[in-house]
Amino acid sequence: MYRIEIDNLTKYYGENLVLDDVSLRVKEHEVVCLIGASGSGKSTLLRCVNELVEFDEGEIKIDGQSIHDPALPAGVAAAAAADVVDDGPVALPELPTPRADGLDHTSELLPQDPDAP
Repeated sequence: MYRIEIDNLTKYYGENLVLDDVSLRVKEHEVVCLIGASGSGKSTLLRCVNELVEFDEGEIKIDGQSIHDPALPAGVAAAAAADVVDDGPVALPELPTPRADGLDHTSELLPQDPDAP
């Protein structure tokens, strides 16, 4: 059984189609990252799972039970997708700024093994 099942989810904001027939399965303890451009529907999908916005077509189930089922305890859908990281700008001061030479210097950030050849 899946913790979260999303089947053929479609969502419009007015005439703007933001979720087009989206399907997704998430197992218990599985970590899923939604990555995409701004405005691609990531937050809208999570808002649908959390019942913060209504979707136009499709179905969302939590532990096999529809989120529209009155027997589903309040808050279960939100708890299933509770760990959400906002897609706003994130400052990472511990990372260096890009070098003028354009080369990848990320290996300088990793701990070095003194015994490595």
